[in-house]
Amino acid sequence: MYWKLDYQWHRAVQDAIDEKDSNQIGMKIKLAEFAIFQRIDLFSRRDEGEEEEALFEALAIVRVFENTVCQATAPGWLLILS
Repeated sequence: MYWKLDYQWHRAVQDAIDEKDSNQIGMKIKLAEFAIFQRIDLFSRRDEGEEEEALFEALAIVRVFENTVCQATAPGWLLILS
């Protein structure tokens, strides 16, 4: 995942994706979602459209990641994160 600019919420998203501890992944995902929604809430029409696009892209990525983690940690599955 790469965004041209470094946004404050970007770190939370990257932390969630980079988390290796299966006990911490859920919390990190929720923190990333919170950071994204908090920025969307503060977003104004004056702000750059590039960040708006990146916010919604990041939210989609976090949700796909969350669904993947939930499926992978269901009974009978082994979670392997690289």
